[in-house]
Amino acid sequence: MNNYTQLSQEERAVIADLWRRDKTYYYIAKWLKRKYDTIKNEVERNGEINKFDKIVYSSKKA
Repeated sequence: MNNYTQLSQEERAVIADLWRRDKTYYYIAKWLKRKYDTIKNEVERNGEINKFDKIVYSSKKA
C-alpha cells in the first residue's frame, strides 16, 4: 500500500516561489523532502507554457 499524501497549499506556494527563482525540480524536491517525480508532475500538471517556452507555475491553479 502506498503512503501517498497530497501536496499542501503551503508546499504549492513554496514550489511556485522556487520555480519563479529558476530552481530545478531536484532542488525543490530536496527542499520540501519530496520525490523529484512529485514536483515534476505537479509543475507539469498545473503549469502553463509562456511565450518563451518556459513553464509558468501557479499554486492557485492546483
